[in-house]
Amino acid sequence: MSPKHVAAVIVAVVLSAGAAYAQESAAPPAQPQTASQRLEKQKNRRARAIHLKELRDRQANGGTLTDQEKAELTRALNRKNRRRT
Repeated sequence: MSPKHVAAVIVAVVLSAGAAYAQESAAPPAQPQTASQRLEKQKNRRARAIHLKELRDRQANGGTLTDQEKAELTRALNRKNRRRT
């Protein structure tokens, strides 16, 4: 065998071994989320965002909320609670 053929064989073996290793270590595909799971996650994100806004507003004002901030939070909570799902 010529040196070019030996090099080609070595490259082919290394590449195929890497591909085989990658296939062995891959985790099985996760089950796709159902619509209700996605909606539940979305509701949790919205609630978390409202809660974080309240915390930031309180920190900025020494632990209290201004009347405008209270109104904004109340409106956001009402909108969240009115959403269907």
